[in-house]
Amino acid sequence: MKQILYLLAAFLLTGISALTAQDSKLIGKWRSTSAGEEGIIIMDKKGYVSINQGGEILGGKKYISEGVALKMIYETNELSDPKTIDFVIQSLDGELEFLRMLGIYKFINDKTLLLNMKFDGSTRPTEFDPDSPDEITLSKIK
Repeated sequence: MKQILYLLAAFLLTGISALTAQDSKLIGKWRSTSAGEEGIIIMDKKGYVSINQGGEILGGKKYISEGVALKMIYETNELSDPKTIDFVIQSLDGELEFLRMLGIYKFINDKTLLLNMKFDGSTRPTEFDPDSPDEITLSKIK
């Protein structure tokens, strides 16, 4: 009986952590080029994400927007099909959530990531679509 309880507890803990933890393959610096503009997305092992678009940086461990100190984290669910990723803008203490950008992702290979994300906070995409303006291909640079 104890073995069954231990197995059940291990299964539940593994499932719960997969819903909130970061996919370790996402950690790093990723570059995209769209319409001649380069963008950089950095995801770190502590769960912070920052976006550098045209020299303007949004997110990370701490940034200021309209006089308010914020942070941006990412959350993944590797168990869903397709895998999901959320970029979440929160107050520094994590008490308030201001925006959740919903997306899906998949790896083409170790150095190429396909991301389909609604950066405006609208409904999560359900499939990949090369004709979608929300879909970007990222190349790992670090």
